[in-house]
Amino acid sequence: MKLIISVASVPAWKDWVCAININTIDSIDVVEFPPKTDMLVEDPIDVFSLDSRLDELNVFDEVFVFYQTAEYFIVNTLKSGSDIEKASRLWSKEIKQLLDIQRLQRHRIKLVDIHSPYEDLEKTRSILVNQGLKISGAEFLKKGNSYELLLASQYVSQCQYISDMSSMVYACSIPVRDDMGYSFNISALFDNLRLKSQKVILLEEQISCLQKEAERHFFQSKRQAETWRRNHEAFKLVDERWVKRLENKENEICKLDAKLKESYSYKRQLTKVESEKAILLEQLQLVQEELESYFIRFNSLEQQRDRLHLLKEANDSKNLRHEIKQLKSKLAATAFQLSMQSKEMDSVKSSFVWKGFAPIRMVKKALRGDGYENILSDCALLLTSEYFDVQWYLEAYKDVAEAGINPAEHYIKYGASEGRYPSLKFDGNWYLSHYPDVANSGMNPLIHFIKFGQAEGRQPSLLRLPRS
Repeated sequence: MKLIISVASVPAWKDWVCAININTIDSIDVVEFPPKTDMLVEDPIDVFSLDSRLDELNVFDEVFVFYQTAEYFIVNTLKSGSDIEKASRLWSKEIKQLLDIQRLQRHRIKLVDIHSPYEDLEKTRSILVNQGLKISGAEFLKKGNSYELLLASQYVSQCQYISDMSSMVYACSIPVRDDMGYSFNISALFDNLRLKSQKVILLEEQISCLQKEAERHFFQSKRQAETWRRNHEAFKLVDERWVKRLENKENEICKLDAKLKESYSYKRQLTKVESEKAILLEQLQLVQEELESYFIRFNSLEQQRDRLHLLKEANDSKNLRHEIKQLKSKLAATAFQLSMQSKEMDSVKSSFVWKGFAPIRMVKKALRGDGYENILSDCALLLTSEYFDVQWYLEAYKDVAEAGINPAEHYIKYGASEGRYPSLKFDGNWYLSHYPDVANSGMNPLIHFIKFGQAEGRQPSLLRLPRS
């Protein structure tokens, strides 16, 4: 499978997209894995993003990477307003990264000069067809070299570092050009420059004429402005007295108008206050009536509460006496049963049979060892825990049910070491693998979780882990 991408966002790449007969996709983000056919990514990708995606592109047998040379890179960057040294540093940084990528996978990644068809279209098409690409070539038009490209070529030849980098990337690329440099039609460039110079001279003459016309209009407008200023000062001196009289009259009119507006405002405020007063009186009457109704209801509820309180006290006293009587009868019956069992136990212990089996009980106690009481204590912990399900344990492990062994004791002695589950809520195997300190202690995982792990915030199983 082949993948064709560009690390140069230039108009020449659009010509390549139209010329290469291959399945085209918009972005490298929509590449299907594993790929089913050769692909061309229409949107250019920068070199550093290509480096981060290198592992994903291992599924392709060949990756054709189109780049632009230092000369074209400098010309395109200068058109965007950057300076030539900054452009050369940026190109060398990107090309060095690209060469590092190509050096790691030289047999897969193939570099192609994106502007090569503009120098020798037929040779470029022939060589890339031999590489397995189908190229029509009709979309490429021969573009004459500009004097900007000539200047960029001269700069590259004078800058040793950029020249060395250009030689390296030319040596690592598919040889679509006979020579690393560019050929220029100096005569055509000179004619073009001469035409532009003539246009500049013509424009300068037009600008000079426009400037003279503008100066003439400026001085004419200045003389008119001076005449208007003098006339204005003359009229100002004549009408100054009348202007002062008009200003005084206007001030008097403004004062009278302000007093009139103030009187209208007081009248509106008075009307508004009267209407608000009537509304407040009506609302006060309604509130007073509502308070009287609430007071009557409150007195009624107070009387009902007192009656209910008396009834409740009488009922509670009656129930309490009945419960005390029942508890006393149960206590007497329990005391009687305890005394009977105590007498029966004393008679058993004083019998010859009990005394005769005393050596056997001592041997049985010695065989059980000191840890038996700990096992019984741990069994009690399991049987009272939600993480040990007796019925589920017996149904899940039929051999334990058939053996008639206590399920809690079986899990403590054998089940945990055999990897059995005490319930669906606890996974002892995961607990020991996730907490190595518990595994190293040799303690039963569920006993550790009940005694310590739950208080320490440990999880009983993988399914109970908190989501991040």
